[in-house]
Parts: sequence; structure tokens; C-alpha cells
Amino acid sequence: MGREGLMKPLFLPWLRRKFITAGITSCLFAALYSWLAPDPFHVYTYLTFGEHLHRTISMITIYLMYAAPAIYIYGLLTSFLTEILSHALTTNKWIRLAVSALFHSLFGLILWYISLLAAILFFLVDVCLSKFQKDYSITLVLCSLLLPSALWLTCLFYLHLWG
Repeated sequence: MGREGLMKPLFLPWLRRKFITAGITSCLFAALYSWLAPDPFHVYTYLTFGEHLHRTISMITIYLMYAAPAIYIYGLLTSFLTEILSHALTTNKWIRLAVSALFHSLFGLILWYISLLAAILFFLVDVCLSKFQKDYSITLVLCSLLLPSALWLTCLFYLHLWG
């Protein structure tokens, strides 16, 4: 029996999907929130597109350092809980989806609009992944764990080259 066979009972398919979702959501959240708020202290009043893009890339590194651990810890735990609750409450797939959306939104209100954006992104990515493929390999899960680090290093490389 291979390594994949030993891990299968311990690492349920929906659990693997949640880890992949967390990696994708961390990157999407950092990029989207950096684009929406590239200057959190409002130092610059008017930015050209190039300046806005440069500030966005520089803020991705900051937002990713704080958002990724929060999404991996709080987001995964609340999403696991949401998954369990929605399956316990109903067997209807559409009602389960609505219950899941409601719980993701409620758990996302912890830091108001910032965490709500992350929770909505987590929910949307999770739904898309659940429709795309049912069983994800452990290799893909491990690669998705490297996704936020790869984005962070890419942004740091850009900042090192173009300051």
C-alpha cells in the first residue's frame, strides 16, 4: 500500500479541498484587498495607475503575512465547523449551500468588512473547487500550501528589483 493509501482515511477529500481553498483564498484576499486599499494610512491622495499597482504589490507582502495565518487557522476551523453544521442540519444540497454561505458570513464578521471579504472569498473558492473536482491528491494539497509563500516571494522579488 502506497503513501496515498495510508493517508486516505485520515485526510478526507473535503478536508483536502479546504486546505487548497485556504491557499487560494490567502492569495486572492491579499491581492484583492491590496488593490482596494493600497494605502491604508492615506498618505498618498492621488495615485496614477502605475503607482497604484506598485503600492498594491508592496501591500500584498504585508497583507499576506497577516491574512494567510488567519485564513489557515481561523478560516479553516470555521469552515470545518460550517461544513459539519450544514451537513447535520439538512440533506438538501441547495439549503446546505445557503446555510454554509450564512455561517461563512457570520464567522466572517469577526473583523467586520476585512474578514467578511476573506470569508466570502473562502466560500466562493470552496464552492468552485467542490464543483470542479471531487478528490484532490495530497501532492496538490502540499503544493497549495506553498502558494501564499510563492506569491509573497514573487512580490518581494519585484520590490527588490523595482523598489
